[in-house]
Amino acid sequence: PTGVDGIANEATITQDGAGGASFVTQTGDNQVTITQGAGSSGMVAEVTQDNAGGGVSNTAEITQYGTGDGAYYGAALVQQTGTEGEVEITQEADTVDAVAAVIQSGNDSEVEIEQYGIGTQMNIFVTQNGDDNDVNVGQGDSDNASITIAQTGPDHFATVDQEYSPNSTLDITQSGTDNFASVDEYQSAGSGIS
Repeated sequence: PTGVDGIANEATITQDGAGGASFVTQTGDNQVTITQGAGSSGMVAEVTQDNAGGGVSNTAEITQYGTGDGAYYGAALVQQTGTEGEVEITQEADTVDAVAAVIQSGNDSEVEIEQYGIGTQMNIFVTQNGDDNDVNVGQGDSDNASITIAQTGPDHFATVDQEYSPNSTLDITQSGTDNFASVDEYQSAGSGIS
């Protein structure tokens, strides 16, 4: 059965406190919204969605405003399989040392990540396999940050804005035909692009 808006699987999670963790697995026509608020610390949000069996779309929205703690905390992790995947991850305000990672397998998918917290070693990883996939990433106010994007297949688009992030790295790998990448680095002394 589907909901009133036609989405078969819907989940909405709001957390505010220490050690908040959300783990969501959906199969079919999927939508999830996770909010981990300003009072949160040691946050983890992990989403796995699969609509390859015939669902219309996968949609995941994660917002984190609390403090993280390295690679295993302050983490937003999304894996999608199928067509028309949409991921939106926001990590900012008081988010520290955050990680955002997205893996998409399929066509016509989009990723948008905004990571403008404070601290060091904030990381963004995006991997897309398929056709006609887009990535739009913004990262700032972090020392020794990193952005890694890997796209395999034709007709991909990657847009990156990295600002006020000294000694940071940016790596974009595109394998296929008719792919496009746009990079804007501002006030990021000592940073490198490959």
